[in-house]
Amino acid sequence: MKHRREWLRLRLSVITAIFIAGFGIIFLRAFHLQIVKKEHLEKRARLQYLKTIKINSKRGAIYDRNLKELAVSIEVPSIYAQPQRIKEPHRVARRLARVLAVDRQAILKNIRSNRRFVWVKRQVVLTDEKKEEIRRLTSQGVGMLKESRRFYPKGELAANLIGFAGIDSEGLEGVELYYDRYLKGSSMLIRTEKDATGRTLLFEDISARAEGMDVVLTIDSTIQYIVEKELKRAVERSQAKAGVAIVMDPYTGEILAMANVPSFDPNNFTRYSPSFWRNRAITDTFEPGSIMKTFLLAAVLEEGLADRNDIFYCENGRYEVASTVFLDTKK
Repeated sequence: MKHRREWLRLRLSVITAIFIAGFGIIFLRAFHLQIVKKEHLEKRARLQYLKTIKINSKRGAIYDRNLKELAVSIEVPSIYAQPQRIKEPHRVARRLARVLAVDRQAILKNIRSNRRFVWVKRQVVLTDEKKEEIRRLTSQGVGMLKESRRFYPKGELAANLIGFAGIDSEGLEGVELYYDRYLKGSSMLIRTEKDATGRTLLFEDISARAEGMDVVLTIDSTIQYIVEKELKRAVERSQAKAGVAIVMDPYTGEILAMANVPSFDPNNFTRYSPSFWRNRAITDTFEPGSIMKTFLLAAVLEEGLADRNDIFYCENGRYEVASTVFLDTKK
C-alpha cells in the first residue's frame, strides 16, 4: 500500500513537472512574441491587412472668357497588379496584353517582380466588355483604381498657351504649369484595410478631399480659332518655319487670342517634339522691326500730327544717321 502511494505521488510529480514545463515554454514563447518581437510582428501584420493609398484631388478646369471648357479632368480606370498574389503569371500576362494592347513580355516582367504593387497601365479608356474582363482577374491579383486624367476637348486649340498636365496630374507646360498649385488642389493619403481576398475596404469619404481651383482666361475660343486658322495659312503660303499671332483688346490690354504654328495635340503630347510645345509668343525673342510702325502711326494720328491722307518723302529708302546708313527693302 505504501509502495502504491509513493508510485502515485511520483506520477503526480512527473505530470505536474510536465505541465509546469509546458506552461513555462508557452509563457516564454508568448513573452518572446508579444514583448521581444512585438514591433516586428506588428509591422508584418500591418503589411498584410493595411494599405496606404494616395488619392489625388480632381484638377480644376480651364475655361475661356465665355466659360467654354479648354481643359477638364475625367475619371478613368488604371490597372494594377499585386505580383505576390498572381499564381499563373503567363496566363494573366497574356489576357492583360490582349485587353490593354500592351506588350505581353513587358507585362510579364512587371508582374514577376518582387514588389507588392505595380502599375500595369494607367489612365486607360476601356469598353464595358474590357472592364468585365479585368474584373474576372481580380481574384488573381489584378485590379482597377479610378484616377483623374486631363482631357482637352478642343484638341490643338490654344495648345501652346494652355500647355498640358502629366499622368500624375502635375502641370508640365503653359497655363497648366504656371497655375499648377491652384489647379491641382491637395492630395490625401488614406490608410485602408484589405479583406481576405486582398480587396481594398474604404472607410473614409474620399469625395471630401479639396478639389483644385478653376482658371478663367481672357482668351476667346472663337477668335482663337480664326487666328490659328489664318496664321497657319500665312505660314504655309510664305513657307515659314513658324508663326506667332497675338490679338489684344486695345482698351483693356486683355489677350483675346495667342496663336502658334506649329502646334500640337495636348491629349497626345508625347508624340511631339518639345519644340512643338513651346509658346513662341512668350518664350522667343525677336526684333520688333516694322511692327513698331503701327504703334508710331497710331500715336501720330491720335495726337493730330498728321492726317491719313498726308504723303511723306522717305528719302527713297535710304536714310543716314550719324555714320550709319539704313536701307529699306525698296524705295
